[in-house]
Amino acid sequence: MIVQATLEQLELPYSVVDLGEVELKEAITDEQRDHLKIALLESGLELMDDKKAILIEKIKRLTLEMVQDAAEPLKLKNSEYISKKLGYDYTYLSNLFSQMTGTTLEQYLIVQRIEKAKELLSYDELSLSQIAYNLHFSSVAHLSNQFKKVTGLTPRFFKQLKVQHRKAQYDEVLFFAQLCKGYSWSLSGRQRHYYHRSLRRGCILVITNFKKTILWASRSFLTMTGYSPINVLGKTPHFLQGPGTDAVMLRFIRDQLNAAQTVEAEVLNYRSNGDHYLCHLRIEPLHNEQGEVTHFSAVEYVVKPEYKI
Repeated sequence: MIVQATLEQLELPYSVVDLGEVELKEAITDEQRDHLKIALLESGLELMDDKKAILIEKIKRLTLEMVQDAAEPLKLKNSEYISKKLGYDYTYLSNLFSQMTGTTLEQYLIVQRIEKAKELLSYDELSLSQIAYNLHFSSVAHLSNQFKKVTGLTPRFFKQLKVQHRKAQYDEVLFFAQLCKGYSWSLSGRQRHYYHRSLRRGCILVITNFKKTILWASRSFLTMTGYSPINVLGKTPHFLQGPGTDAVMLRFIRDQLNAAQTVEAEVLNYRSNGDHYLCHLRIEPLHNEQGEVTHFSAVEYVVKPEYKI
């Protein structure tokens, strides 16, 4: 383990090294803490010694465990279970989570359940009714409503996207043309040429719906980000951002898109292994034949593979 090796290298005696948590045998000095923090950062990890931040991470890990074990029958309400496991009043935990993350604990749990539903849909082994039951949704309609609120897609449409994505890999230019026809996008010949040329040059092309949920990503997405294109369907590009991403730039991009304007920018993104890279992107709204914005397209390429923050 990276953490264990780091502790041994710094000669810091420990009694427990668990997922996301370390118990040291004795107090350490400020200098030792700084050395540990820097060593962990070099390995792509972060030292958290703020008690509230640590508690938030414990809540997140517990909710993920709850979702993974969702097939087990519920013996306690979610609120009772979380309170019992962490030893805090649920109202306190809920308020703290909202203050620290900007979202409610209930909404966070719903998002994790939807992520699990997407995973199960991809396996194509369970029916929608079985998935709803296993994840403790009251009905298929309940699951579908929550799924659409989070992703902007229905579960059935999400499943169809997976199938279409597999078929599209043999010829992305042809598939993009089919998307244009299927959604009745009003593109000029110059725009079509730009997209076709970008795909053939190995740039990433990402298509999202109006809610910025990814509907399709070209195969170059894997090379640039480390994430398989088929596994990012239903997510928003926000998952590629991290602590070094410029919040002011993100706000500018969001404002431009909300105003249905084309925007070009350079954004610091993060790969699946934690490495960061500077990405040039050009996002433009896609209009249907009635002139309404229905989707967004983003053409992206790496500016500096090993960009220094």
